[in-house]
Amino acid sequence: MRSELLTIIKKEFRRFFGDKRLFLSTVILPGLIIFVMYTLIGQLMEDFMAPDKTYKPEVYVVNEPESGKTILNSLKITYHKTETSKVESIKRKIEDQKVDMLLVFPEHFDEDVLAYDAIASGEKAPEIAIYYNSAAKESEALFQTVTAAYDAYETTMSNKFDVNADTDVKFDLATEADTTAKVFSMMVPMLLIMMLMSGCMAVAPEAIAGEKERGTMATLLVTPVKRSSIALGKVISLSVFALLSGVSSTMGVLLSLPKLMGDSEKNLSANVYTVTDYVALSVTVLATVLCIISIFSIVSTFAKSIKEAGSYASPIMLVGTVVAVVSSMSEGKHALSLFTIPIYNSAMLFSGIFSMKYTMTQVGVTVLSNLVFMVVCVFIMTRMFNSEKIMFSR
Repeated sequence: MRSELLTIIKKEFRRFFGDKRLFLSTVILPGLIIFVMYTLIGQLMEDFMAPDKTYKPEVYVVNEPESGKTILNSLKITYHKTETSKVESIKRKIEDQKVDMLLVFPEHFDEDVLAYDAIASGEKAPEIAIYYNSAAKESEALFQTVTAAYDAYETTMSNKFDVNADTDVKFDLATEADTTAKVFSMMVPMLLIMMLMSGCMAVAPEAIAGEKERGTMATLLVTPVKRSSIALGKVISLSVFALLSGVSSTMGVLLSLPKLMGDSEKNLSANVYTVTDYVALSVTVLATVLCIISIFSIVSTFAKSIKEAGSYASPIMLVGTVVAVVSSMSEGKHALSLFTIPIYNSAMLFSGIFSMKYTMTQVGVTVLSNLVFMVVCVFIMTRMFNSEKIMFSR
């Protein structure tokens, strides 16, 4: 019994450790990819959350009291004094993300605060109105900093004043388009890349590695059809299947995201995007599917079986997730050369489309680069199809 058991164990050990490809895909790659992914995401999160030290916020103050001057100076915030008559024009600039914040104090704020008695007067406490735009990262961060400082100041005075207490006034001046763009650009690119890769990963291993495993690929290769035609036909047909999955995933994400966010984001609506945005998105999705399916097709061609193809595809899926996360966290203008990097360019462009900050040049470069990459992958597949060692390995 023991000798038979040891024989079986030794046999399986020889099979596993003797197959370098199986050992690499099962033991080495997953840990390596996860280490690189979490290290990169951790660094990106730190950079993303840290404020830009070089950024100079645009802040305006109406009826500046002495206490306001002290607090803002303690926070090292440079600001401009302005008049009540200019409040509406400044609020419009906040909506357009040209100004970060507006503080409106009542006249004689410090005197009213000192004289206020909540029990005796029965009136509302003096109120500071702080207008900001939550869709702008700098404006949101500044608002949190300033309100925290005034909350701390208020606790020393036993509720002598309030900040943004009037529920009938809209202090967050982010528009529906701003809010939708912010939420969609953070979440949709990652979900979309993952869904597209999942669709490609589902069909590619079966179509090539599966045929090799069943022996039907050998029959196909001895027919008079050119092997380059077989490779291209596989990529195109698989792209159609993956594209259908991609379209379904895209529609599902766009329709479900407002419900996913719940009551916290009632204003989310995909209607803020134009026909041009959807055309750019559709073309990019198509080019991305062609790019991804080409990669998985090469993996499937190289693998001996469906199981082996799946083990190689999983690390690629993780890499794609990292790429999507990186693109959603990166801000600012991107060099046009970055849009020549397959998959990363698509993730960046998805983020740009949903944040409404992209150009048709970026769309053109991304689509062209992914199509060129697909052609290169088909060429590599053709060479692999011509290799008897690869195509008939068992």
